[in-house]
Amino acid sequence: METDQSHESVVADGGSVINIAWSPDSKWFVVGDERGMARIVEPYGAVLLSLPRIADEATNVATTRDGERQVRYEWAPSWNTQPTGVTVSLRLSNQGKKATPEEIVPLFVGGAFNSTYNDRDPIEVDIPADVVKVELVAITTGHGGATNNCAEFCVHSHHYTVGKTTYDQAFPEPGDDRGCSNTVNTGTVPNQAGTWWYGRGGWCPGRRVDPFVVDVTTDITPGQTATITYEAKNNGGAPFDDGGTIEHRSWIVISR
Repeated sequence: METDQSHESVVADGGSVINIAWSPDSKWFVVGDERGMARIVEPYGAVLLSLPRIADEATNVATTRDGERQVRYEWAPSWNTQPTGVTVSLRLSNQGKKATPEEIVPLFVGGAFNSTYNDRDPIEVDIPADVVKVELVAITTGHGGATNNCAEFCVHSHHYTVGKTTYDQAFPEPGDDRGCSNTVNTGTVPNQAGTWWYGRGGWCPGRRVDPFVVDVTTDITPGQTATITYEAKNNGGAPFDDGGTIEHRSWIVISR
């Protein structure tokens, strides 16, 4: 499954273009469990009459065995409404699929990036005996301009241990003055307003948020319980108070 969206700026009376002045997230959810399917950060001060279409892979976090489900799309918060024409759709395909994602187990949620961020208990996940593939999926971004400009412009990393194996999701881009402009060839909207070109912790304006996906099948035993732990680091060390916010959701996806 892919999400597909495009935005058009509104033309006011007299022919002037009402631009997107800020970069609110657009988000896709499965209604009922508020499962986040995909996130896209809109561009800074976009002046194009038609913004580029952005497609985002969402198969691993949109799975369900319950048949028909509703999907909700959100764009711009109520306190910062954006006069924009929006066209959205879902693309469904089963081509080249050796296994079907059938179950999803929520793991961890982010929050204030402070000294208590890592105060989390491990999560136990029951693995079915007939499992074919197990994946760990996370969508993670850093925001805020607190101490050391965290967590938008400071280096943070996220570490997931499945059984005895640890997987690292790192964001070294903060500090790179061209960290986002260097990703134009892979989908970031060019020629935005403001400081769009600076590298950020897990995201760029005018770009989808790429999910972190790892195959953990070899780290689990079918028919038994898997233990999952998660911690984050700020510049290689423990998070400190007043470190901004980490927007994070992670899941275990079970395929048969």
